[in-house]
This record gives sequence, C-alpha cells and structure tokens, in this order.
Amino acid sequence: MTNTERVLRIAVAGATGESGKTMLAVNLAVAVAAAGKKVVLIDADPQAPMVHRHLGIEMPPRNLQSFFGNEVSGLYDAVVPSGIPRTYLVAGWARDRSQVLKPAHRMRLLRHAGRLGAQVVIFDCGSRANPETLDIFNLCDYRIMTVTSEPTSVRSAYSLIKASAVRLLDQTASSSDDIALINRFLLAGGTLRLRESIDGVQQHNPEFAAALRHAISNYRVGLFVNRVNHTQTEGVGFALSRLVQDYLAFEPELIGDIFESPLIDDSCQRGRPFLADSIYCIEGEGIRRGAEIALKLTGSFDTGEAPPEADWGQTIRPQRPVATDSTTDAIRHYMRRHERVPTRWRARIHVEDASSPPGEGDLLDISIGGAAVATQLDVTPGQQVTLWLVDHEDQPQLSAVVRHIHRRGGYRIGLEFVGTDSMRVALDLATEAKTLQIAEEKALQGDDDESASEEANSDVKARPPVPPAPAIPSLFSQVMTPAPAPKPTPEGPTTAPPPAIFPYKPPSAEPMKRAALAAKPAPPPVPPAIPKRAEEEPLDLSAFDEPRPKGPQD
Repeated sequence: MTNTERVLRIAVAGATGESGKTMLAVNLAVAVAAAGKKVVLIDADPQAPMVHRHLGIEMPPRNLQSFFGNEVSGLYDAVVPSGIPRTYLVAGWARDRSQVLKPAHRMRLLRHAGRLGAQVVIFDCGSRANPETLDIFNLCDYRIMTVTSEPTSVRSAYSLIKASAVRLLDQTASSSDDIALINRFLLAGGTLRLRESIDGVQQHNPEFAAALRHAISNYRVGLFVNRVNHTQTEGVGFALSRLVQDYLAFEPELIGDIFESPLIDDSCQRGRPFLADSIYCIEGEGIRRGAEIALKLTGSFDTGEAPPEADWGQTIRPQRPVATDSTTDAIRHYMRRHERVPTRWRARIHVEDASSPPGEGDLLDISIGGAAVATQLDVTPGQQVTLWLVDHEDQPQLSAVVRHIHRRGGYRIGLEFVGTDSMRVALDLATEAKTLQIAEEKALQGDDDESASEEANSDVKARPPVPPAPAIPSLFSQVMTPAPAPKPTPEGPTTAPPPAIFPYKPPSAEPMKRAALAAKPAPPPVPPAIPKRAEEEPLDLSAFDEPRPKGPQD
C-alpha cells in the first residue's frame, strides 16, 4: 500500500469518562487487525490518555507530545508496536485545558495519520465537546459514539452529537451572510431542531440550505451501548437514535450492545484486550459488527468508490458558543417504552429485497411500537421485514424494521413497526394479548384458590378426629330411643331386622343415677379458712397525751 491511497479514519468518542470508549477503540482495532488489516491506534484524548494501559505497555518515550514539539520528524517516528499482530500505537499526551491544539496542529495530525502505511487509523477522542475533540471527530470518515444506560450518559451523548453536527454545519458557511444565518437559526436559544432551522435558512438562501442538507445527510455516526446488564437497558440505543433523528435530522446507526461481563472487567484490569484471546466470544459480537462496517468502508476505498463525505481542505474557524437546550424531557419521552405484552403466537417473517426464504419464530411480546421475535432467521439491523401471525384467527400482517439482534440467552430480534396501519394492528393485538393475559392470571388465581381450599380440606381430613365429650346418660334418652330403621340393601328390597335374641327390658333407675353422678365433674376444692387473729390488748396511749418538757430546740 502506498502513502497516496486513502486511509479509513475512525473516531471513537464517549459521552462520559466511564463510557468505555478506550476499551471499545482497542478491541475494535484488534477485530479489524484479525481480518488482515494493518491498524494504528492514536490516543487523541487530551484529558486521560489510557490506550497504552489497555494494551499492557508502558508510556512510550515518543508520543504526540514529541510530534507536536517537533522532537520527531513525523508521526511515523512515534509509532510503537502494541504486542498484538498488525496493531500499532501512537501514545497520547496528557495536558491541561489551556494546552489546546490549534486548528493547524489538528490538520497536521490528520494529514500525517494518512501517511503511516496502515489501512485503518482509529482515533480515541475525548469525552468533552471542545473544538479539538469535535474537529477530529467530524473530519474522520466514520464516527462512533459510546454510551451507557445512565441518564447522564445519554444526555451527554446527545449533547456531544448535537455539538459536532452544529460545528459541521457551521464550517459549511463560506461567507459572512452564511455565518449570520447560522447564528440566527442554528445558534439561537431554544430547542434545536435542524430541519426547522434549515427551513428558516431556505427562505433567505436556498443554495446554502441545500449545502447544509447535503452535509447533514452524509454525516454518519454509529452508536455502541456499553454495560448492558438487563432487558430494560437494551432499548437505550434505540431511544437515543430516535431522539437524534427527530431533533438533528439524521439517523445514527445502531451498531450493537456490549453486555456487562466479568471477562471485559478482567481484561481492563490485566491490560489485555479480551478479543485478543477470544475473537469469537459472545461479548465481542457488537464490536465484530463494527469491524465489519470498517472492512466494508475499507473495501470501498480499495475499489475506488466514493468514500463518505469528508472535507479535508476546509478552513476551521474558532468554535462559537453553541446554544444549550435542556434535553431531559425529550430523553425521558424516548426512554419511556410502551408496555410489552407477552404472547404465544407463531409468526412468519419475510425479509424484503432478499432471496432467502421466509423464516418462522415465536412472537415473544408485542407493543404498539414494536415486537420481539425468537427466530433463527439471518437478518441485519435496518432490514425491512413483514411479520405474519400464522396461527392467529385473522392472520394479520405488519410491516417492521429490524432494530436489534440479541444472541445472548437465545437468538431473538427486536422489530419496530412502520406505518400507521401496522401500529393500529399492533395496538389491537397488544390489547387482545393483554386481555388473554388477564384471563389467564384470573384462571390461575382461581386454581390457586381452589387448590388452597383443597389443601385446607385435606389438612382437616388428615387431622385426627376430636373425641366427643362424654355425654351424661339419661334414663329417658335410653328408654324412649326408637329402634333403628331398616337399611336398604343393594341386592333387593328392604328386609326387617332379625328378631332379638334377648327381649328388651327397661333398665332400673338406680344404676342410671349412679352413672350420672359419676359423669358429673367434681366441684372445685374449697380453699381452707383463714384462721382469725387472736385478740390483742389495746395500746395505752395516755402517755402521749401528756405535755413534754421544752428543750433547747423549742
């Protein structure tokens, strides 16, 4: 490869300092290198350069500080091997906020990065929306943003993407009139919606508005959601993507989720990328998908096709203050998920514009916005599919787009319904499934109550019978008791009882009285009588009535 050929530049930025951007950049370089490409990692984080620690090596003596201080002739002299095949490193330079790279230094870094002889160069950018980070992030061919499920991380990611998009449009201006329109419509206070702002520019300068639409349409950003630990956090990337699409007029690409795993934590502590030891582990599924995107972009460079738009010769002006708007309510709106109702329907999935036959799967849950399907059909995010419920009475069909693919704990895909008709059908299906769910819960509750009563009855039956209290025999009860009636036999008619061997004689009253007296409970014992105290002689108190002689105290 010659130095004149195009090099794919990828920028990895993070919403916060703990979003995992450095871990992602290092493992993405390992995945691309495993496919046979030569990769150079450039640590461009001005606050916390940590790429060398994730690779398990010490800070090299030659780094970006040597390059910007003219201690080396070029960036190539600061490249060191990382210990992983086909992966190299240019270490960073920790500096304070006052030591900001000038626009000329940033352009020099990007120019020298294309002369290193590598097919892919990955920049580990900072996590702050400063001019240095935004320029490197915007001037790369492909941009990746890492975010976690924390609300502050989602808000910071949106703010960073918004600042980079506004700076990109700001740099599109070529005259003072264009700058005035940018200041009026894009940098004004209030909630920023790029479509409405560009429509405002359209009324004054249609050509400049067309240039703004072209620049924002070619703006590509991929999203990685890091530290996904349960099902509720799997929709964070989709919520952020919809938020950016509605407010900033472009749709970020959902690359994948990185599940929280002890393997990743241990690799960060050991200073060894986890994909370097197990390239096909399930934790690296999303990172491998990002490497596939990079390889496709690299292939477009090799075949001579037009790469994604990136203006390499534009003049970078100092950053103007960008108007900040509160996005808390908008983020909460998009983070609020519709109720997912579990179902048991069988579904058939037909992928549009694909030669593969339709696949079948189980519809796990459904809502007005989307559904989850357990299937083995090979699909990719962004594909248009048709969902057909084959075992439903009406056999409805819904149009959807593949948004998520989860292979942890079983292969299932997340779908987003497209169109008002599909959403109405989904609402009816969700209502029907909810009704069935409530009926099943009531039936189960009834079975539980019935089983509980049966258990109580069985418990009562299992207890030994309480012996009846001894009845006091009565003379009249024995004398006047009639003889038992003859019982019917199953074999024939009722038969009279056989004659008694001994004739009946009424008993005498004397033994009955003795039995009744014996059955009566004994009366409680009478407490012994308290003996009377002996009479005592009265005390003679006449001595106390006499006056006593006065003492000195009187």
